[in-house]
Amino acid sequence: MNLDDVNILANRLTNFQTLERYTRRTFGLALTTKCSVACGHCINNSRPNGNTELKLAQIDKLCNEIKTFDEFDTVNMTGGEPFDNFDLLNNATRIIASYGLEPTVVTSAVWAISDEVSRYLLTVLNESGLKVLVISRDEFHEQKVPHSYVVHALRNAIQVGLLSTLTLTTGVGLKGIDDLLKPISEQLGSDIFSQIEILESNLLRAGRAAQLPPEKFGDACVHDPSPLYCHVGGPILLANGEFAACCGAELPISSPLRRGNCDMINASEMARSLKKDPVFRMIRYLGLHRMVELLGPDEFSPSTRSFINSAGQADLCTVCNYLLAEPGRVARLRSLAQNQALNNEMTTIAALLYGDNSALEEKLCV
Repeated sequence: MNLDDVNILANRLTNFQTLERYTRRTFGLALTTKCSVACGHCINNSRPNGNTELKLAQIDKLCNEIKTFDEFDTVNMTGGEPFDNFDLLNNATRIIASYGLEPTVVTSAVWAISDEVSRYLLTVLNESGLKVLVISRDEFHEQKVPHSYVVHALRNAIQVGLLSTLTLTTGVGLKGIDDLLKPISEQLGSDIFSQIEILESNLLRAGRAAQLPPEKFGDACVHDPSPLYCHVGGPILLANGEFAACCGAELPISSPLRRGNCDMINASEMARSLKKDPVFRMIRYLGLHRMVELLGPDEFSPSTRSFINSAGQADLCTVCNYLLAEPGRVARLRSLAQNQALNNEMTTIAALLYGDNSALEEKLCV
């Protein structure tokens, strides 16, 4: 990346600053693999018969380990569908809040069948310490969760004092933001709807979404390739007790984004080591296409290189998993990351775009 190109830096800052603001100080908890909705684009293949869940002891251990680590002040509970085991969700909320951390939850709102049910469940969670309700919404959720359920959840979340957010999966080939929001805003009314924050995310060709027809991803993912930057929105503790450095897409066994089992590893120490990991830093600050270039023309077959070069943002997880699947390739990337000029570039981008001055401060102290 040319650091003199102000336009490139400005565009990257605009694209990532909102999402990074929500993830920078957040540790993720995938409470369960169970999900009664089982959307067609689910990145982690959650299902109604998913039976893997975090233990309360693991959640307590995590919170105890990160409570004094100044990197995190929020713990975001996801799934699966967290409300499919409400007792686990409520107890996890209590544990998180007891350590002075802010609990938040992401849901489909499949449980919000009426105002009465929504008010009861959200009041219980609010009294346990929940701070934010995030509802995922897109054309896939619409097939299983009526608009009225989302309205019930948002209306009562606002009434009990929870901050509320709608996260929409949109893009070329998918239903647009206006079509997704219109039935919700009409039923909620402008006063309540104006209190809800709206975020957008991209559809990724991972998990069940890998089986979706190409038109759902639009032509842009093929004909308008991006540098494939990823903020690697972790760390997250998965329902099987394993730490991961990203949002929960299935990872190759040898991937350096797998960070070990929570019963064996201290969460704060894991987070510190992750932040300094050369491969993690390259994904965040250089992008996957740049990593491919650094590996050189002989690293991939012509057909593989052609696919990677034409891949767009929807193929982010596919390219990442391919790059990191082979230990030898990961070792070469780690070696390349030791180049001083490359290191300086990543340190600069980390400070300018992500507000991460730690590596820069270390250099100044030397």
